[in-house]
Amino acid sequence: MQGWQKVHDRISFHIVTEEDKLEKFKTRLAGYSDVSIVAVPKCFSPSKAKYKARALEYFRISSKLTSADWVLHLDEETFVDAYGLQTCVDLIERSSVEFAQGYIFYNHHAYWGNWFLTFGDIIRVTDDLGRYQWQGNCLGKPLFGVHGSFFLTNGEVENTTTWDTDNLVEDYWFAKRVCVLRDLSSWTISLPSLFLLSYSSLSFPRLQILILRD
Repeated sequence: MQGWQKVHDRISFHIVTEEDKLEKFKTRLAGYSDVSIVAVPKCFSPSKAKYKARALEYFRISSKLTSADWVLHLDEETFVDAYGLQTCVDLIERSSVEFAQGYIFYNHHAYWGNWFLTFGDIIRVTDDLGRYQWQGNCLGKPLFGVHGSFFLTNGEVENTTTWDTDNLVEDYWFAKRVCVLRDLSSWTISLPSLFLLSYSSLSFPRLQILILRD
């Protein structure tokens, strides 16, 4: 994450990990006072959720999310700069959607260092720009599910849906459950990253950037 502190003063950054790895992250991030490390207690045992879903459920509950909160989900290997983050801010301020999926450019590091892996990742990018953008912008529903990274949700959506599922593909389950529980007319749009509008607001809600670490 680069330059996130300069985008808006109501943005917070959280890393979610297991309780036994808390000290390791405190040591590594000793110089980053603006980063919050959320440790999932070993005793936390939701009715169904395990692994990543369990961590997401703990964060949802412990953060006491409301409709004024937004959560940007990222995986630990994802890079997001201020440009991409400001796109999220712009979407929050200028639309009525409650849920959004950005597209990801894979293999940013050592591009073409391994031609086989790079070619495979190019296929994943075209899938994002094609199938995932189409379902968000044209259908307005997650026909093919969503990615668990670069995934923006409103706090009220998270509370209505929760992450308490035993489905190992928790992001796909979450998206499908939202279809059942929420009004699709204000549900989803794909996040653009090629065009931004300037913004000015005195009542911007909180945006929490969430990274999960094993």
